[in-house]
Amino acid sequence: MEKEIVAWRKQPEPKGTIYAPGDLSRKEAVIALFSGSKTSEAYINADGWQFLFDYWGIQGLFEIDSVSGWLDVSDEGEWISRLVYFSLLAGYNPVDGEKGDYDPDSGKFISMEGFVKMIDWDAIHQMRVDDGSDL
Repeated sequence: MEKEIVAWRKQPEPKGTIYAPGDLSRKEAVIALFSGSKTSEAYINADGWQFLFDYWGIQGLFEIDSVSGWLDVSDEGEWISRLVYFSLLAGYNPVDGEKGDYDPDSGKFISMEGFVKMIDWDAIHQMRVDDGSDL
């Protein structure tokens, strides 16, 4: 039986690394994945993002990214906005916990059920890692 693929990293070549949900419960694996994302050599799909947000939470992901160096963590609001943006592009809305499609031109997320929601980037940018609210 093949394992469910939720992420992929180019290294080590030539085949790279395939990640299943359980792999993303290991901090070292997520650090490697985020490090690969820094150079556009990794991809996380909607299921992968859902697992990361559910398992690690925003604070755990912040700590991991502080080590990986993928995104600039000096401005928490900007960091959260960028993380949410990459998740939306992959098809997972961590704010509402829904899968679907995101249109960056219109700023709208269309859930699998067909509901359309405008993403409130101002509210997301106001979020903080340690304010007690998790995405």
